[in-house]
Amino acid sequence: WTELTESDNEGTQMIWDQFYSCVRTANEAIAFIEKQSNKDDYKTQLGEALMCRAYSVFYLANVFCRAYDPATADKELGLPYPTEPDYALVTKYERGTLAQLYAKIDADIQEALPLLTNTYEHPKFHFNTLSGNAFAARFYLYYRKYDAAIKYATAVLGTSPASKLRD
Repeated sequence: WTELTESDNEGTQMIWDQFYSCVRTANEAIAFIEKQSNKDDYKTQLGEALMCRAYSVFYLANVFCRAYDPATADKELGLPYPTEPDYALVTKYERGTLAQLYAKIDADIQEALPLLTNTYEHPKFHFNTLSGNAFAARFYLYYRKYDAAIKYATAVLGTSPASKLRD
């Protein structure tokens, strides 16, 4: 019998740090794009940055928060949802409620989805249309908005999901 221990890349502190690092990177990208005079040239990258921020915070919520329940979400603690680049050594963020957190994730997903494309040379390394819809389907399943989950899952799988299965 060997006791299980957390390795350097699996501890809760590492999860927290890595996913909030993704949020900081996404916020930097969003801030850069917002300063550009030719914002339309960066629509796809904006969509991907918004989706990365939403995905990262959603992952953290599933590790560090209670499961979303519409009956209690406005009383449960959420997590910080930074939306601006942060250059301070120590910043105090408000946690808000789980309902507020899910609403912010929802808003980022809704803004991001129309901006995503499939024009990447290596799409498996990016949030593209299919992966964005797949994440949206998962998020809305956890958010208990089942009609939306079905809508986005259908966008990924089509009306004949069996055709997507591999032998």
